Amino acid sequence: MQNYVFSFKIIFIVIAALVLTAVESAAKMTNFPFKTSFSTPNNGPGIRTLVIDAGHGGKDSGCLGKKTTEKEVALEIALLLGQLITDRHPEIKILYTRDKDVFIPLHERAHFANKNKADLFISIHCNAVDNTAVRGTETFVLGLHRAKDNLEVAKRENASILMEKDYQDNYEGYDPNSPEGHIMMSLFQNVFLDQSIHLAYHIETAFQKRLTTPSRGVKQAGFLVLRNAAMPSVLVEAGFLSNPEDEMYLTSKEGRLAVAESIYDSFFTYKNKVETPILSKPLLTDDAQIFVQIGLARGPEPEKSPFHQSIKEPSRIFEEGGYFKHQVGPFANKSLAMDFLQRVKGQGFSDAFIVGYKQGNKIKFSEL
Repeated sequence: MQNYVFSFKIIFIVIAALVLTAVESAAKMTNFPFKTSFSTPNNGPGIRTLVIDAGHGGKDSGCLGKKTTEKEVALEIALLLGQLITDRHPEIKILYTRDKDVFIPLHERAHFANKNKADLFISIHCNAVDNTAVRGTETFVLGLHRAKDNLEVAKRENASILMEKDYQDNYEGYDPNSPEGHIMMSLFQNVFLDQSIHLAYHIETAFQKRLTTPSRGVKQAGFLVLRNAAMPSVLVEAGFLSNPEDEMYLTSKEGRLAVAESIYDSFFTYKNKVETPILSKPLLTDDAQIFVQIGLARGPEPEKSPFHQSIKEPSRIFEEGGYFKHQVGPFANKSLAMDFLQRVKGQGFSDAFIVGYKQGNKIKFSEL
């Protein structure tokens, strides 16, 4: 009997993968995510509206630390982030799914973003596991689960639906404890995956630069709050409340502000890249910038070259000497750049190398 169950799960996963391919094709043709009935996002240039989602709230406390709760930390970081953007860039419209301690069903959060034609959706959370030694930030995008721990995080966050009335109708019978349910749920949105990964990458890079807690990287998992978001969207886990060091940091005003400042920095890094994808010269900054150059191209539209399309990390096209140079980065440090360099060399980019800039001029590797 167990063999039959195992075989059924394999068949289910294969079918899900085939459906995902079909959904992706249909979504790309319509330029809209599968199974949504909301308005399309802004079609104009640039990012004008951001929805910030503070996870949990009200009767749903989220995960618990010894001194604080997830709902409290998420709300304060969300409000700090929104205030930072409003104070410095009042032209950007900031909307909150909640700005006080109230319970908001998961399906209403994405609906709110879609209804307001948001250009980006950022959901803020905290993490918790039984092992109190585990610590660090993680930023998730919607997708099939790459590891068991990712699935467990999604299950924990998605369990909030059990507090909603008629949750089986709202989520079409979705079971937050079922791996198969998470796989099927991941089929609903894939149109904005690349953009979401870029934003998530910038967030984790900013965390590495500013926070005292380590970065655990960008991951994919099936979060219901991201399921029907008709725009690039990410879920930020700002740290583990189950870890004493992370909780102390997230309990402090300094720590919460640092998280908000990091997301603010990454938001504008992403925004500038979206609005200015091709740069005419290196950025003029006193800080050394570290990139990995993966190729050269000629032509009026280098962004369509094969090497550009095969790299998912944030990158820029830089013109020099009649060539368009494709550089990935900037990286927070040489170690991250070296790790990426080894990976792309293994993917066929054997001529890739690390390059640095300072005040718009190239500098030696020893100066980075």
